[in-house]
Amino acid sequence: NTGVLNKPLTKYDDYATESKVQLFAHNHMSAECYKVDTQKKIAGTGVGGRLLDMLRRQGFHTSANSLGPDGMVKGTALDNNPVWTIPVKDPQVFDRYSSVGPSMINLIKSLNGVGTEDDSLLGETWSSKSSQALFEYEKSMEFAELFDTPDFNMDHYKVEKGVNERFRATAQYMKMRTLRKVNREVFIIPHEGFDSHSEQKADVNTLFSTANTALTRFVDEMKVQGIWENVVIIMGSDFGRSIGPNSNGGTDHGWGGNYFVIGGSVNGGKILGQYPEHLSKLSDHWLSRGRMIPTTPWESTWHGVAQWMGIQSDEDLAAVLPNKDNFRKCDMFTDQDLFVDGQVPSYNCATMDSDGDGVFDQFDLCPDTPSELAVLVDETGCLSGSLAPSTSLMPTSAPTVTPTETP
Repeated sequence: NTGVLNKPLTKYDDYATESKVQLFAHNHMSAECYKVDTQKKIAGTGVGGRLLDMLRRQGFHTSANSLGPDGMVKGTALDNNPVWTIPVKDPQVFDRYSSVGPSMINLIKSLNGVGTEDDSLLGETWSSKSSQALFEYEKSMEFAELFDTPDFNMDHYKVEKGVNERFRATAQYMKMRTLRKVNREVFIIPHEGFDSHSEQKADVNTLFSTANTALTRFVDEMKVQGIWENVVIIMGSDFGRSIGPNSNGGTDHGWGGNYFVIGGSVNGGKILGQYPEHLSKLSDHWLSRGRMIPTTPWESTWHGVAQWMGIQSDEDLAAVLPNKDNFRKCDMFTDQDLFVDGQVPSYNCATMDSDGDGVFDQFDLCPDTPSELAVLVDETGCLSGSLAPSTSLMPTSAPTVTPTETP
């Protein structure tokens, strides 16, 4: 039961206001699914972009890539990590009928080169975007020339329009990761058409079949490239659907939904999160017609993925997930929850740290500290006036991660 959340909510709360997002609206909910920052603490960024920013600061070689909307992979202006647009078709020769001859590109580079103190903000922004676009174009042309060579040929990967074509372009781009000198990257691949207000069964079955074919081919290619164990795919959406149908054989906009994570190192075959105690009005999270208020925020999944990719400290995780402290620490999945090679032990709400104050239950003398007061506890887990919880009684510290070739 996962979805966009600002903090834990039930139907007895003023959820429309406290959610900090315009509920049930595609544009707003999609944007928040990409950003995972309901309070806009790091405005203009997406969760994938912030993740890459922190990895780059640690010395990893990163790349933010998009085959559609790029909001999820945008980082901070301070880090200034560009977003690469991945073409699904071979790039075309730039301005092949130019009236100024073959020096057209060099002329544009010259006009948009190093600025002066007198240049305007608009001019500098224009030049920066133009230079980035030209750089991407030239790199795309270089890569296109390699596509027919034995090392990078993808003729064995069947081409079909839509999401399959996007996954194929992603696989081809990943195949060149060594040439691009990248060891950490994020891609956003859209697959649309699930707004099934009518004829849901037929439409969704077709969409699922298309997605399944695309995923199967992509996974097979990752195995051929020998990197499937270093890849994770997170399926997400703006919101789930209403459990109750409408009169047109479809469903309407919901909130919480069910999603999957797959990858060669994923500790799969299980369901994480909290299943609703009742699928009826008896549930504290049931709204009209079975719109379920989420009980698992997107922060939970991204928390474990960020750890697996190399983000370990609480400070860095907070930079990636600025809203995570609105939830109990034990509500966050760790990389050990999600991956077979995870290093950070699970935060088990039932047995390890049930009040999320940073003190394990076996040492916690005040195990029922309200989550909003958890930052005021001392090493015993009781309120003290301290500005931060002590972690001196943690059995182990977070491991130190250094840049490697994977994942």
